[in-house]
Amino acid sequence: MTRKIIIYDTTRHDGEKAPGVTFGAEHKATVARQLALLGVDVVEAGFPMISPGEFAAVEMVAAALDGAEPPVVPALTTLTSPVPPRH
Repeated sequence: MTRKIIIYDTTRHDGEKAPGVTFGAEHKATVARQLALLGVDVVEAGFPMISPGEFAAVEMVAAALDGAEPPVVPALTTLTSPVPPRH
């Protein structure tokens, strides 16, 4: 049986949690391009609704990877209220 291991990179999310670490938009795009060259399957783009700067950075990451195979570029979000049940 053949298994495929999918690599989901969280460099942006986890890296910016380290004390004193911040990535500018261009740096975020550069990291994303390098991860794509390494064959990473999923490159986490960030949380665009945090701020206008983060929104621009997510756009820059997506543009930097436009047409790259892989990765998939998810933008993350959170809910501000519960999702109503579907009937």
